[in-house]
Amino acid sequence: MLGALALGSLGCGVVGRLVPQRGAGPAPAPATSSYSLPPTYNSNASGEVVGTNCHYDQGSKQIRYDLSIQNSSSELTFKYSIYVRFSGGDTPFSDDLFGNQSLDVTVGPGMERKLTVTQGYNLTKRTYIGCNVQSASKIKV
Repeated sequence: MLGALALGSLGCGVVGRLVPQRGAGPAPAPATSSYSLPPTYNSNASGEVVGTNCHYDQGSKQIRYDLSIQNSSSELTFKYSIYVRFSGGDTPFSDDLFGNQSLDVTVGPGMERKLTVTQGYNLTKRTYIGCNVQSASKIKV
């Protein structure tokens, strides 16, 4: 008995086997590549940089702001570029600029860094102050 054989046109005048013959053995494994794409990440780090405890230290004449930088990646080290704005004024809604601080902080995989950012300023009267992380981005190290 003959095995079943089906031939079909694959285009360009080439004829190829669509159904293997009986007893022809397993089909060869497809070629694989050892190349893999590098991991991707979002460069916006605003959710990984959190500021708390904005206050004025009368003794040092500084506005102080505590930052926590949490690298959520378990594999990659990142350098975080952070821009902090210090502002305030006579009313809770004042937005007078007292100063800015830019800093770069490197954080290893799955690690957290805590630090305090300061801005020298001599307050001579009752003043409302505000601190905020204006922007935060990261790049792979």
